[in-house]
Formats: sequence, C-alpha cells, structure tokens
Amino acid sequence: MSPPKWNELQERLLKEFLLARIIVRNTTPVIIGGYNAKPYSHVLDLMEEPRPTEIKGLWRWWARALVSGALLKNNNVITIDKADELISHILGGVIKGRNVPSKIAIKVKVLESSVRVLDNKEIERISRLKLLSQDIKNLPEREREKALKERFSVYDTLKLRIDLYSYEDIEGKVKSDYAFAVASLIFSLVFSGLGAITTRAFGSLNVERIELGYPIRDYMKDYCKCVLRIYHTNENIQECIWELIRKSLDYASEFLRNFKELSVERVSQVALPSIPSVITNRAHVFRLEVRLCRNRNATRLLEVIGNAVLKQNMKRDRRARGVDIHTFILGLPRSSNIPYGRSGTLKTGYVVLKSGRRPRCGRVVQGNAQYARNSLDKEKTDKLRRLSAIGFTVLRVSPQPLVLVYGMLANDIDDLKRDLVHRGVIGKAGRRGYVNKVIDTSLCNVDIIQEFDKLWKCIITILGRC
Repeated sequence: MSPPKWNELQERLLKEFLLARIIVRNTTPVIIGGYNAKPYSHVLDLMEEPRPTEIKGLWRWWARALVSGALLKNNNVITIDKADELISHILGGVIKGRNVPSKIAIKVKVLESSVRVLDNKEIERISRLKLLSQDIKNLPEREREKALKERFSVYDTLKLRIDLYSYEDIEGKVKSDYAFAVASLIFSLVFSGLGAITTRAFGSLNVERIELGYPIRDYMKDYCKCVLRIYHTNENIQECIWELIRKSLDYASEFLRNFKELSVERVSQVALPSIPSVITNRAHVFRLEVRLCRNRNATRLLEVIGNAVLKQNMKRDRRARGVDIHTFILGLPRSSNIPYGRSGTLKTGYVVLKSGRRPRCGRVVQGNAQYARNSLDKEKTDKLRRLSAIGFTVLRVSPQPLVLVYGMLANDIDDLKRDLVHRGVIGKAGRRGYVNKVIDTSLCNVDIIQEFDKLWKCIITILGRC
C-alpha cells in the first residue's frame, strides 16, 4: 500500500478545523478583476482566477451590512469604521489601531471552468460593456482584437469550492462568532457575485451545496436548508429570501451580544443608517423583489438588466414615468462628455462645480459653454465614486430564470447630493457650437427617500418585460 500524499494528509488534518465547504456555480458570465483591471494577460497568456482576497472583500461588505441592520432593528446606527472594527474580530483587521489576525482561513479551488471572449454584438447590447469599449473602438484592428480579449474575456462556466477553516479548535468556544461568519459569507454569495460589474448581475452565483463542519453542523443546519430552498423550489421564493434575511440577522444579533459596549447612536425609526444595511420591514432602507423572466440566455438577461437602469429607457417608457427621476442613486460617476465645436467636449450629467459657482438650493442656473467650462470642478467630478443603491443578481437561468433586485439606501447619498449638480444642455447635437446653453440644477432639496422609491418603481416596471 502506497503512503498517502502530502495534500491528502493536509486534507485530513484540516478537516478537523473545517467550518464549511460551499460549492457555487456561476449563472452569468464572470469578469474577474476590478473596474480597470484586465481579466486576461496577453503577455502571460493567462486568465485571472478568483482569489480568496476578492471573496473576503465581498464577505466583509455584507457582514458589515448585516451587523448594521441588526443594530438598526433597535434604532441604533453605527459608523463604517466601528462596523469594520466589529467584523475585524472574526475576519481580521485593525481594532483600536492594532492589527488583529483573522480567526478564519478561506481556500478557493476551481472545480470547472470554461473561458471565452464576448463578441462585438454582446458588448454593443450590454450598456455597461458598451461604455467600457468606447476607448478601443478606433484602434487598429490587431490592437483592437488584443484589447477586446484582454478586457472582455469571461468565465462562461465557473464552479468553485470555497472552504472555511478555523485557526483554532472551537470546541467549547463561543460558536456565535463562527456561525455569523459562515452565514454572512453564504449570504454574500446569494446576493452578490464575483468579479466586476456585480451590481448589474455579472458574476452571479448559484449555491449548489453546503457542507458544514462538525463544530457548527447542528447549530446551522436549518440555515443551510433555507439557502438551498431558494434554488430548488418554484414556490414563494421571495419569502424564502426574506426568511434567509431574518435568520442572518439573528446570527448577527447573537454575534453582537459578545460585545459589552457598542459605539452606536440612537436615531428615529425613519432615519437612514450611516452605511448600507440589511433589515426587514423598513423599505426606505432595504427592499427586494424577485422577478420571473422568460429569457433563458444569460447575456440577454444582462442586457435587459442594463437597459432597466438607463435614463433614456426610463424616459421612453410611459408606464415607468421616469422623465423627472434623478439617477445619481444608481452610482457615481454618472456623467459623460458630449462634443462641442470641431474638437471640444463638455461634461454633462452629475458633476461638482467650483466653490462659489454652485446654484443656490432649489435654483436653476443657465449659462453658455464658456461658463460651463470655467465653473466645473474637474478634479472633484473625476473623483466621484459611489456604489449603486440598487443591485441585481441572477439566481438561476433554468428551468425558469429568476432575477433578484435589491435596494439599499444610506445617508451618505444624502450627504453627497449637497455638492452635486445636474448639468443638462439645450441645443442640437452634431453641429459646431451646437450647445446654446447649459442648465445646472441644484440637488440639495431632493428628497432621497422619495427619489429612491420612484426610481425603484420605475426600474421594476421596465424589468417586467424580461
């Protein structure tokens, strides 16, 4: 009998510390990398693979949202820094200026994969990809083909095994820490995806199987059953997801009981939290809807989702009534350069103006192109960054496609709007000096909650044709 291999011995030893083994498969194409990163390297002839650090970043974001939601149930809000400190007790990080190691190790193994380059038709149909391809359209053919492969190589199939291990024997230890850690990771895999453009449903995942380690098996078996029901039932899936949320918040509340003192602020029931939060029965903070779709093609679903958040489609759809809705809630930057004269451009959309040039609250200012250029604070406008308050994930493509839409509103958007101006133009495109006037509208008196509600109804109406 041959001696066991080193990796087999390692597996046996690690099994004693196994918390969970999660098998996931993508439902939509996965673009690994960030907004500016390239998923494929021509030099190395290598496709980027999912990394544990990427999953951990996703995990931490949703764990923070669950902690904030658990506190908000009792009308308490927490800052992002304090929430990060709490999460750092289990996932590692900085606590009161001191680096603390993670209690949990994460390992990711690719079980199946297939790679392809999105074709030109797909790129043109999906609005976000079309935007990302603008700078390579006029390149020479060979350079353009190279750039397309580097930027739009995707995993068509991606099956992963995600293993979580504790760094210590947790027998006799407080299990609520580890249960919340596992629950928040699974929750993040259900609601979000891997790679880039995940709020528009790229990299969506289907949780196929969950195996719990001995220390928390009995403690979390009902939670795992709840997760799997989302993917393996056709009845009342939306209620299944709400049940998952309630259970996840219960784990977050149990985790928080380990802390004697929490740095929180008491607020009213209608107040917005400091950070995006998951909570029940407060639609102005968190809401969701599951839509059944007819189209079984993943890229066509991404096209429909992308079109649902385009302002031009909101204007065209009479049922959606989206003409007067502000869309900066759907993420920043949200501006574009339009041609002016023979070679000039003007930036329109949501911008920041120089100090002293901003319209008074509720006021509209009109000016010529020279005013537009002189008043724009280009540096601050270029630095505008904010995640969309409304996200999408494709739970499954067959037998009947399911799209989960979720909305998360926080008061940082309310703070952000004070510096924002919506810049429109009057004129006819395509002619020299066609911009007769720019129109700058102050946003400081926009009611964020009402705008969020109108935008949500508009998007759900447009998405109804998926």
